[in-house]
Amino acid sequence: MKTIAKMTFVLAIGIFVLIAAGCEEEMSAVRKSRLVVLENEKIKKELESCQKENQQQKELLDKEFEKKENDLDNKIEKQKKLLEKEFEKKENDLENKIEKQKELLDGCLKTKGLLEEKTSKELQGQLDSILKDVVGENTRLRQENEGLKAEIEQLKAEKDK
Repeated sequence: MKTIAKMTFVLAIGIFVLIAAGCEEEMSAVRKSRLVVLENEKIKKELESCQKENQQQKELLDKEFEKKENDLDNKIEKQKKLLEKEFEKKENDLENKIEKQKELLDGCLKTKGLLEEKTSKELQGQLDSILKDVVGENTRLRQENEGLKAEIEQLKAEKDK
């Protein structure tokens, strides 16, 4: 009996150890599950925090990008206005130069016309003077011819007498 009792006692202790070990394993699995759940919750919170931070950074970057884009648009608009003003100034300068050149051309053409008119008048005057001299000389030579013809006739008449 003692052996049976010892065996029963050993068996009872063995079963108790097995049950205790099984319970501890069960408890260990429950603890692990709880730890996994807690860790998952912690990771979810960290993920949400990261997502919020990413969203905030995205919003900041979007604002910064929009600001820089507006700044760039403003700079481009200023450059455009400056270039338009410079173009208008150069265009006005060229128009003024062209107008001055036209005025100079008109002056030159007027002077040319006056010089041609003056030259024409002077040439006409010189031609008239030369013609007058030639006509006068021609008249004198005719008269001289007439006088010489008369002398020749008179000399012929005297010779015939």
